[in-house]
Parts: sequence; structure tokens; C-alpha cells
Amino acid sequence: MFLPISHFHSKIQKSYVDNVVVAALNSGATIYALLQIGNILFLGGNFTSIGGVSRNGIAAVDATTGTLLPFFNAGGVGGGTPVVMTFHFTGSMLLVGGYFTSFGGATRNGIAAIDPNTGTLLPWYPTGGVGGPSFFLSSFAQKGNYLYLAGHFTSIGGIARTRLAAVDLSNASVLSWYPTGGAISGFPRKIVLGEDGNTLFLGGSFLNVGGVAKARLVALDSNTGSVLPFTPPLFSSSSSSTPYVDQIIQIGSKLFIAGDFNTISSQNRMNFAVVDATTGALLSDYPPNGGISGYGVYALAKKENSILLMGVFTSIAGVSRFGIANLDPANMQVLSWYPPNGLGNTDVSIQKASVFGPDTLWISGYFSNIGGLPRNGIAKLNLF
Repeated sequence: MFLPISHFHSKIQKSYVDNVVVAALNSGATIYALLQIGNILFLGGNFTSIGGVSRNGIAAVDATTGTLLPFFNAGGVGGGTPVVMTFHFTGSMLLVGGYFTSFGGATRNGIAAIDPNTGTLLPWYPTGGVGGPSFFLSSFAQKGNYLYLAGHFTSIGGIARTRLAAVDLSNASVLSWYPTGGAISGFPRKIVLGEDGNTLFLGGSFLNVGGVAKARLVALDSNTGSVLPFTPPLFSSSSSSTPYVDQIIQIGSKLFIAGDFNTISSQNRMNFAVVDATTGALLSDYPPNGGISGYGVYALAKKENSILLMGVFTSIAGVSRFGIANLDPANMQVLSWYPPNGLGNTDVSIQKASVFGPDTLWISGYFSNIGGLPRNGIAKLNLF
């Protein structure tokens, strides 16, 4: 009997770290956003070059070879000290958000739409973009033709909106959806559509949303903008007077969060916690046997039915893990997936992560090695 070739292919173990190498950014630069669409990886940040080639805040590389593509060579983002902070793929457009006043030489205040196949700037644009002192967009979420925006602004498309808004993806008009009064006493850093499609979860440093006292984490009705009865626990941080939530992933009835905090409702939670997705109550779910050893968790990602934690740490639940770990969301036990020796030491970190399909994880941060292989602060990992 002859077995199909696919049988043997399925037995071949992938390496944890893919062989793709992306060239280094200019010294001191940071990546704040990364997103793969098709075979193209988009990078956003405050860089001015990649591999010595000029790229202002945004670049595209071949996701298979790591080769820099000729997108944006005419100019990227501009204005002051521009930064690309977030990406969102609508299914046809790549939306770019951040702090900038131009894109490719055309006026674009904080938001732009590009063709992901060519990098060409598209005409879609809420007239005037986002406005206000030191304006920027930090996060997008989408439900059908509703595009939700979060960040630091007082208007969008010429309409008053305080740090939260929704626009129509079909024509870029500002929609009536709005928690009256917006978000105040701090700003939202992350907005995520819940699994039920009717709930938006918002994380940040704010103290009040829609006129209701809700600090750091809130749930909103995605259809009306109403503040839901979800009540967040009390966050505190020993390193900052303004703790915040900037990572949110829902898995069933649980909300996995990360940010700048180390206690929640007087319970030890080193930049990572799990709360009830309906009530907001802090759950007991937390890595056992010592929790998280290190400075904390900076990025979260979902891997099939498990969760990935990334940041600056040396062990989780008593298991050695340098900067990256895979946990079972049901019991917080550490799973076997792990690039050998992780980041290798404690002086480096993973800052951002993005999953593409079922088997690819892109990471960025301040590291020069992962799984024993040299990488320039950007790496492609294989999930299996």
C-alpha cells in the first residue's frame, strides 16, 4: 500500500521560528502595529527607515521572504513626529490610524485608507479626519458597515466626538452611535467587538464613559452606544498613577486583559487578569505556583483554544518562559508550545503581536534573538 505524500508532510514538525528575516528599523524606532493581509505584512510605528531604505511610519514586506516591498516609497505618513499606531482590515481596505496629518503627501488627519494590494491611498476619508489637541487614533473595531474608533480626539469628520466615534464604512460619514459625552479623564487604548456581536469592550485609562463612572474597562452596546451594566474591578499600579487596559481578548464567558496594573481589587495581577465578560467581576483565573515572574505582560494573542502571553517575564506558573508563553484558558496551566529559551534573557521584551490564520504569529519588540535565532525586533513564529 502506498501512502499519499500529504501523510508524510503532516508528520514533519515545523520549527517554532520561521526562517523569514525582516530587516532592522532605524535606531531607536518602535513598531506599534503589525498586520498580515494575504502574503503582505504591514508594519506601523515611528520609524523612518527599514533596512536602510526610507519608510516613514509605515512599510510593507513580503511575508514569505521578508523582502521590503516598493509600497510607500513616495512618502508614508507626515506631520510633526508622525506615528502609525493601529491597523484594521475591513475586507477591502487597510485602515491606518495614529498621529499624523498627511499620508503620501495628501491631507489625512489621524486616519487613512489604503489599497492593501498596492499601498495606494484611497479616497475614503471622514472629511477633516480626527481633530483636537494632540489628536490620534489608537484602535479600530468593526461590525458590518459600522467602524468604531477610539483614541484621543474631540471631533471626527467635523462632528464633535470625545475619544469615541463610529463612521459608515460605505461613505465615511459620521454615524449617530455615541456614548453621550464620550470618554473622559483619560483616553481609550483598545476597542474590541465581543463574541456576541452586540457588545463592545473598551479599555484604557479613562474614568468615565457615556456619563457613567467606569474606570479602565467598560462594555458598550454596539448598536446604541449605551453603557452596559458591566462593572469593572478596581485597577492600581505601583509604576503609574494612571493604570490602564490596552489588551482585550474574549474567549467564551471570560475576558482576558493586559495593561499597566499590578493589583486588581487588592489581588495580585501582574499586568494580566481575567474578568467575567458579562459582569466585569475579577475571576480567580491566574497562573498558579507564583503567577508571573518579571515585569509583566504587554501583548496577548489567541491560538486556537489557548491564549498567548508576551512581554517581559522569566516564568509563568513556575515554568521557565522567557517573554512568551502559551496557556490553557481553562486552568491557566502552561502548555508545551514555546520557542526554545524564548527571548533568551530578561533585558528584552515583546511589545506587539498579531495572528494571521491558524498557524502564524508575528511579534515585534525589543529583542535580537528568539528561539536561539537572531531577529531584528520582528519575528514570524509558527503555531502548531
